[in-house]
Amino acid sequence: MHSSTGKALFYNAKDDPDQIRQAMQREFRRAVKDKKHPFRLAVLGSQKSEGIGLRYVVLREYTEDDRMLFY
Repeated sequence: MHSSTGKALFYNAKDDPDQIRQAMQREFRRAVKDKKHPFRLAVLGSQKSEGIGLRYVVLREYTEDDRMLFY
């Protein structure tokens, strides 16, 4: 997966957790504004007796203070 800047979003155990968190925060801020950002859409699924239901959810808001995502 690549960020909106084209940089790969791959991390390993040697990477600094604070830098990873900051990079993820940047990507979530971008995803709120960029309709083509890979973090913008998520798929939720559920299973009922009638079958499986899938739905897309769209990232609408991200707050860094609470580290909350609003879909």
